[in-house]
Amino acid sequence: MDSKKNALVKTLIYSDIFDFPLTKQEIWKYLITDKKISQRDLSKLFKTKKISNKDNLYFLKGREEIVKKRNDRKKIAPLKIEKAREIVKKISFIPSIYLVGITGSLALSNSKEKDDIDLFMICAKGTVWITRFLTVLALKVIGDYRSRIDQFVKDKICLNMIIGEDCLSLDKRKDIYTAHEIVQMIPLFERKNTYSKFLNANLWVEKFMPNAITKKSIKISRMKEKKWAIKILKFFEPFFREMQYYSMQKHITNETVLKNFLAFHPIDHKIRILKEFNKRIANE
Repeated sequence: MDSKKNALVKTLIYSDIFDFPLTKQEIWKYLITDKKISQRDLSKLFKTKKISNKDNLYFLKGREEIVKKRNDRKKIAPLKIEKAREIVKKISFIPSIYLVGITGSLALSNSKEKDDIDLFMICAKGTVWITRFLTVLALKVIGDYRSRIDQFVKDKICLNMIIGEDCLSLDKRKDIYTAHEIVQMIPLFERKNTYSKFLNANLWVEKFMPNAITKKSIKISRMKEKKWAIKILKFFEPFFREMQYYSMQKHITNETVLKNFLAFHPIDHKIRILKEFNKRIANE
């Protein structure tokens, strides 16, 4: 198989792990290749016997059932996204929050009805821990925080990653899984043009998917920075860092817990997904 067809199949293999067929435009955007391929050249490759299509969605041959899954989940997503917007409006009063975006399966409208909502946050330099504390407190007050012991998690908020504005690049996590998380994110709120800064800091994504970083035609709610409030929060940061770190020490497993970088995943799918992807590619 030539490299272009290999890129096409590889892209569909990755999406197949998530039971997620792709449109032609999505295949081009998320195409896993080290060299750019034009949409025109890509369209010539769809005749390969390894893939099929239905309802303008493309998938690996023999996997037609995932078309219904995508169509069903697409109906679920709008309510979940609207719920996320409403929650983000409530927590955006915290002045150190510079960016909030939806990640995970919901970012692709591919989540199940009982799933939680994954949020990614960027905050002011030197305020990661106090921002987490205030956000968790606000979410608990309104009853929408997902804790590690929750059994019923539908539409609850999982703060799976909080980083400082001085740690925008995720290049230490360079892999196809992280690259997808970055480009699929739906930004909901920002200050200081942080979303664009975040994308520019992670152009390494183009080494995996050269067509992936594009401007989203989605409206982002914006607020101005309050420098005086940030100074106050920075003053209390050491106390809230020590307090939370002490309380979570016995629970830390494969989480990343640093001064300016917090990554919490109740169920970390990354290792499993990458292992499955590499296994399938090796068998091609």
